[in-house]
Amino acid sequence: MIDLVRIIKKLEERGVSEAEVVLWRNRRFRVSFTEQPNELLDLDTLSLGIRIVIERRVGVLGIEDVSMDKINEYIDQAISITKTSPEDPNWRHLNKKYGRIEVPGTYSRELEYVSYEKISKIIKEISQSVKEEDPNAYISRGGLSINNIEFSYINSYMSDSISRKE
Repeated sequence: MIDLVRIIKKLEERGVSEAEVVLWRNRRFRVSFTEQPNELLDLDTLSLGIRIVIERRVGVLGIEDVSMDKINEYIDQAISITKTSPEDPNWRHLNKKYGRIEVPGTYSRELEYVSYEKISKIIKEISQSVKEEDPNAYISRGGLSINNIEFSYINSYMSDSISRKE
């Protein structure tokens, strides 16, 4: 997994005034079906956002398909972007406090790792309930989509990252 605290420390070692790092993990599972699953999409992506400040210069770098092996390369890119950015005369600082609110019902552990077998069973149950209602009826098209998003954040003023799943 990506160590956000380590990234902040590396950025600070390289002389940045302030830094923040955001990590998103997005798993999208989608299946379309008639009487049986037709098309299956199972994507798992990892994205990283780095915002750094050098004096009053602010730079942002966004990365898809993140690899911990390339963190030093990402840091170099972010520093290069920041050094070429114009100074922001109104810059004060990153947020020194970060709030956290839990919203119940936005995340279901039951659907965290759904399998093809479980989806097939759900589709079969849907199909059976349609047939029970009317033996001549059939499913012309259906779909099921599940999104799991994990968000982690840290900045220079925090000792550890905070995470949230939706």
